[in-house]
Amino acid sequence: MRTLVTAFNRTGEHLDIYTNRSNGGEDYVQLFRSMEVRDNINVSITGGDVQEMLSRKVAGASCVVVCCKESNYTVGLTTIVEALALGKPIICSRNPNIPVDVEKEGCGIAVDYYDVDGWVDAIRRIAANPSEAAEMGRRGRRLAEEFFNDRRCATELASILQS
Repeated sequence: MRTLVTAFNRTGEHLDIYTNRSNGGEDYVQLFRSMEVRDNINVSITGGDVQEMLSRKVAGASCVVVCCKESNYTVGLTTIVEALALGKPIICSRNPNIPVDVEKEGCGIAVDYYDVDGWVDAIRRIAANPSEAAEMGRRGRRLAEEFFNDRRCATELASILQS
């Protein structure tokens, strides 16, 4: 969150953050209180069953960002798959555990962990190039339709269940 907020503070571009009160031992309420969060950034602490509301927010967004810490887990994968399905360009941390290379697929920009300058460059690139961003979103949607879809999931699941 510090990397993401710092980068958006520097660009002045709009950012909506939706997060729960705490996760993985991180108290997000306290974290945001300890940081400078400028007026271009809105932080919403959520709770309860908010998936539909969040999906609607993502559907209306111009870009999806997934900035995370180093992990041995697929942190951000669900958000990335949702962004692909909704045809949104993606800026995300370069998590080697995520089976989607957004740069190779042409549907987004990957940034190294904790690289504020890289985030600033990516944010500015998306903001300054709406047609390029829209094309990234279209490529992502095609990827979701062709690869990350319910038919493939069902086939893989059936194969596992039959073995």
